[in-house]
Amino acid sequence: MTNFDVKLLNRALVGFDDFFHAFETRHANQLNTNYPPYNVIKFGENDYIVEMAVAGFKRDEITVELENDVLSIRGVKQDQKTDTPQYIYHGLGARAFQRQFTLHADLIVKDAHLEDGILKVLIIHVVPENKKPKQIKIN
Repeated sequence: MTNFDVKLLNRALVGFDDFFHAFETRHANQLNTNYPPYNVIKFGENDYIVEMAVAGFKRDEITVELENDVLSIRGVKQDQKTDTPQYIYHGLGARAFQRQFTLHADLIVKDAHLEDGILKVLIIHVVPENKKPKQIKIN
């Protein structure tokens, strides 16, 4: 999205300027990086899976956190012990990372699991009772 696009949207969507500023601030540092690679998969009507390639990271080196509708996934390698082997070539990414995804208010993170170097985060849509359609009895 260019600066022109944002200005056009700000004129068309009154009161969303804080939203666009928060979006730009939150995601500006991630727009030019592809590490680690990830997929966002939609299944069903409003459910999602975020898959992230985290080969080389152990389960306890990855943090998945949801705060204020922002899903944050962080990876930080623990200090290597001195008795570990010396790498001749180290092709697997092992640098620290953080990815953030802004979620709709009705989405919740149901599960996260790590298998074969892929972290999978299950995000489901839950409609609150006050947003569900209801019949009003006519008196």
